Amino acid sequence: MARPYKWQPHEGSRHAISQELAANEVGNTLCDLEVTASTDKWADSERCWPTCKKCDAVWREHEHLLPWPRPEKSKRSPAVEGDNELDGQASPCADKAAQFRELVTTLALLAVELDQQVDISAA
Repeated sequence: MARPYKWQPHEGSRHAISQELAANEVGNTLCDLEVTASTDKWADSERCWPTCKKCDAVWREHEHLLPWPRPEKSKRSPAVEGDNELDGQASPCADKAAQFRELVTTLALLAVELDQQVDISAA
């Protein structure tokens, strides 16, 4: 899945801009600063610049990620799946965790199947 945003250093921070902006094109960051897009190669010093908090918040909302830093209440993981403090609602991460486990199982089965096919064809 291609992401619609990329990160670019600008005025001491890393900002998110449209992935479609080519080098030297003018556009806006997610925090609404006008910038001229640069190449995707950054100077080593720019890699350590802090991330713009406004760009990060908009990006996380678009990607359906929790805000950072997380509020104290959301830092705690339920000890048992479904056991949480969200007024009886299922944990937002529980579905993702189940999907991940299912994906890992499927990949493991495919790897075993592929390994068997390789062994059979080599014989």
